[in-house]
Amino acid sequence: MINTFTNRFNDFESVHYLGYYFKYRDPRFDEVSKELLNFKHNYTTSVNKWTRVASVALKPLLLEWNKSTSKKITVLRALGHDETEVDPSKPMDMLGRKLEMENPDILAYLPSWLSKSHPNPALHTLNAAQRIEALESVYQMIGLDTENSKKRVHYLILDDVITTGSTLNAIKAIILKQRPNAKIHAFGLCKTFDDVVDPDEPNQQLLDAFNHPISPPEDCEFPF
Repeated sequence: MINTFTNRFNDFESVHYLGYYFKYRDPRFDEVSKELLNFKHNYTTSVNKWTRVASVALKPLLLEWNKSTSKKITVLRALGHDETEVDPSKPMDMLGRKLEMENPDILAYLPSWLSKSHPNPALHTLNAAQRIEALESVYQMIGLDTENSKKRVHYLILDDVITTGSTLNAIKAIILKQRPNAKIHAFGLCKTFDDVVDPDEPNQQLLDAFNHPISPPEDCEFPF
């Protein structure tokens, strides 16, 4: 069920997502899109659905990435347009903490390593070029030590919706500036639907996972 579109992103090891988001005014606006909005509004039932499905889908990828390094995967999250520092009550933090709780030996959720110099405009109001301009040099990062800056550490950036990728690229840039050998991955709950390349009935598997939770067998490489 987990999807990838890494080929659209430069300098990322991988970019994955679960489903497709249709805007509210789109006649194709569906149950998954509604659940995503409910997640963003921090509705408990929706947050639980997304974090459960996302943690199961990410598990085999986390194990695979961890094989190539002796250091834990560092997990960060994109900040909201009005955040300059992490607000730990946000739903994406619940996903990050769940990943850390379920995989304590292979990853560390360290959202406070990222901050922004100032709030930025809400990105959904901007076009692609304006998004890049709005995020230029906004992100800052702490927590990296110069002594280990050349090590090949894996980073995973979490976001709720991937649209143009401007947020992911802005965070990637600040990581690579301080740790040029980092291996960077990204994960979004959804990407905005692309009429040209995305499939028909794109969210059926995800909707099934929401409504009919299963416990995958331990030897299942890809549980969906």
